[in-house]
Parts: sequence; C-alpha cells; structure tokens
Amino acid sequence: MSEDFFVSQGIGSGTDLWMTFTRRPSGSLRRVSSPYLPMRETREEAERDLDKWLSMKANLLCPKEASAYGPTYRARLARRLAEREATKCVEA
Repeated sequence: MSEDFFVSQGIGSGTDLWMTFTRRPSGSLRRVSSPYLPMRETREEAERDLDKWLSMKANLLCPKEASAYGPTYRARLARRLAEREATKCVEA
C-alpha cells in the first residue's frame, strides 16, 4: 500500500498550525516528521513544503530505487500538482 500525504491542521485542541500527515491502516493520522516539513502558519506554506519534499524524494532516489519507487513519488507529486491547479481554476 502506498502512502498518501496530505496537509491538515494539527491534531488536538488549540492547534492552528498546518502540518503534513499520512493515514495509518487503522485510519488514525500520523504526522510526517522531517526538517523539510515544519509546522506552518498557513495551508499554502505547508502545501508548498510538501510538494518540494515529494519532488526532492523522487529526485534523490538512486537509479535502482527509482525503478521501484520513483514513479510512485512522481505520480503522487503530479497528482497533487494537478489537484492544486484544478482548485485554482475553480477559485478564480
């Protein structure tokens, strides 16, 4: 099962910061902890960080890993970017 990453506000009361999560098979959320994915004040900042992180992960894979994992990350990044573009068109 591939992981899907998404941006959401923090878990718990009083958390206004945005961060990156993935969903466990049980349905619970797990925060993705990385120096490249800090907690942010706005959703846009957190989304931008996530897009850069996914792109970086796809580009840093060695050729052997890229054949197995690279397309997954690239497809996920392409899907996220397409969703963001579609949202921009609707909002405009």
